[in-house]
Amino acid sequence: SIMYRRCLLLCLLFLGVAGASRKTLVLLDNANIQSSHSQFIQSLRDRGQEVTVKLVNADDIEIKKYGEFLFNNIVLLSPEAKGFGGDLDDAALVEFVDAGNNLVITGSPKASKTIRELASDCGVEFDDKKSLVIDHFNYDASDSDGSHTLIIANHFSKSAILDSQQFSPVLYRGIGLSLDPENPLATKLLFGAPTTYSANPSQPIEKAPSSAASSTILVAAVQTRNNGRVLVTGSIDLFSNQFFTSSVTKGSSVGSPLSASVSGNAKFTDSVIGWTFQERGVLRYRSLFHRKVDGSANFPRMYRVKDDVHFSVVIEEYDGKTDSWKPFKKNDVQLEFRMLGPYVRTFLNPSDDGTFSVEFKIPDVYGVFKFHID
Repeated sequence: SIMYRRCLLLCLLFLGVAGASRKTLVLLDNANIQSSHSQFIQSLRDRGQEVTVKLVNADDIEIKKYGEFLFNNIVLLSPEAKGFGGDLDDAALVEFVDAGNNLVITGSPKASKTIRELASDCGVEFDDKKSLVIDHFNYDASDSDGSHTLIIANHFSKSAILDSQQFSPVLYRGIGLSLDPENPLATKLLFGAPTTYSANPSQPIEKAPSSAASSTILVAAVQTRNNGRVLVTGSIDLFSNQFFTSSVTKGSSVGSPLSASVSGNAKFTDSVIGWTFQERGVLRYRSLFHRKVDGSANFPRMYRVKDDVHFSVVIEEYDGKTDSWKPFKKNDVQLEFRMLGPYVRTFLNPSDDGTFSVEFKIPDVYGVFKFHID
């Protein structure tokens, strides 16, 4: 007979939370940012966040008390920060994310060593100092100085993070990012067109740019193994009032036209912040059930080889807009019946109420097996 150990291992997204994160700390390089980015900060409050705004070097910054974190999310609108105030430092922010909390990092061509190292600790690298993302074909007409660093970005990832949404072109002025291609926890969300590259616009280009085309990443997301989430962009202006409300008009007549009465910055920001704050893309499971198909035993401690088994589980996705759990509706959830490796791998059949089920035959192998959902 086959000994059975009741153990369900779930992929990263399957470790659900009781509700969306509701306390957010916003740290600013200077007080002017509170005005220039007021619409973004207000949008955080509009989504039900209790928002605290401080200067990044304030002495009274405290994110942890009596062993508990005081915030669920930290937003760094402070790309030039040379350090942090209060009890905050790089190690504390990494610990904050490792505990399952969420972090937004904004950069700029003047991104400090502190911010660069923090982003690197999260798996994202900023391009060379003083470099900017440049596009001589997809730039906004308001970019009058000829540097073509106010680019129009409309290459969005097909990642589930963006939830198949459609966006108007986004205005972007800032530095590029890069990811380790071997890191499965990091993904690009917004990236450059084939004519986009990263370089110092004040110097002649004498060697290949540090990044070009789709490898010039503008916005990236990381999900840690403990389900903390990190959003990184090389443009603090991406979240500014000016970019939220500006129209988009392509300055070059070459290639396809790009225009919009209002940029896609606000909608794109709403989408990526919703994911980062765990308002979307968080799953939980319940009602795990297995039995012999002939009905002779529910949750048996042992199965015999070639027994026919029925397995089912209810999977739900958190909806931050309604603060409720709804049936998860995907058709690519897999079940593995595995010992050291999978002996059975099969898709689970979804239903409208979020129940995923399948029937399969126990393999003709003796050992200790477990169910694994992926």
